Amino acid sequence: MNYFENITEKYKISDEGEKLAIKFLYHWIENRIKIFPNTIHSKFDREKDPRKGSAFKYCYKLQRETKGLLKEEDYELYVKAQLHMLKYFAIKYNNQAIIIEPQCLVGEKAWKRWKFYKFKYDSLKNSPLDKPEKLSKIDLGVLKENLLRTKKFLSSKITLNRDSLKKNSEKILLWNKLGSVDIYFLLLCNNFDKDLVKKKSSTIAIDDEMKKIYSSIFGNL
Repeated sequence: MNYFENITEKYKISDEGEKLAIKFLYHWIENRIKIFPNTIHSKFDREKDPRKGSAFKYCYKLQRETKGLLKEEDYELYVKAQLHMLKYFAIKYNNQAIIIEPQCLVGEKAWKRWKFYKFKYDSLKNSPLDKPEKLSKIDLGVLKENLLRTKKFLSSKITLNRDSLKKNSEKILLWNKLGSVDIYFLLLCNNFDKDLVKKKSSTIAIDDEMKKIYSSIFGNL
């Protein structure tokens, strides 16, 4: 029996709004630890009635705000979007400390973060780069354009050398998730930790023509 089933049965929770709020709450508890593993989070007792905690109140408000706007199947993605965007801003401003609290889930700013993240997510999801059977057949002209765009972006953020790539590897991975850094850059760069992109690299074939294009743009990086 999962957390949702256990808690709704244990406390006889039948109100639909409260049930939806608990689903949001579960995704919040699970993903805040995964996305911010090095942050000290407030403790959450899985056996207590969640409706008595402040996190539930924000999640209940969230389900009211998003009623008719957000599909239940997107609840976890919505929560992940807020956390990933917070992490992005923390890195952008030199790892500035941020408060990871459930109030980030509600309000106009949260909705704007969601819309931006969802747009990027859908763009990547519908891109040929997300269809493994076609990845090795990527048009070389498209590859060149994507790598040039990546170089322009990275040059505006960091110094393009080997030490800088290693130092900013976490940032680069996040930029990839947000669509600013092309997946082929991660795979073609000899100085990048391939273990960080192992899941995707295992399905992408790299040939000599791709390596030549990469070298013409990034040199020996």
